[in-house]
Amino acid sequence: MTDFEVAEKLGISRSTVWRWARCGHLPSSLKLGPNTSRFDSHSIERFIESRLLCDGVEGQSERSSLGELDADKDNWGGSNG
Repeated sequence: MTDFEVAEKLGISRSTVWRWARCGHLPSSLKLGPNTSRFDSHSIERFIESRLLCDGVEGQSERSSLGELDADKDNWGGSNG
């Protein structure tokens, strides 16, 4: 998946995708070339499922749940959460 596709799926910006990947909140991207990276779609799906289950938002849509959590992004996967 491209960074754009991950951002769209999570309802966040591309810069947030890269920031979360750098900090370890998202699975790392795979470097395919000097200017090409991709995220493993299965790892991203597992990340989404684990966050939805951990946060008790199973009944909500992925986009609204993850978008709302983006507003509180400092708590996603951090040392406090």
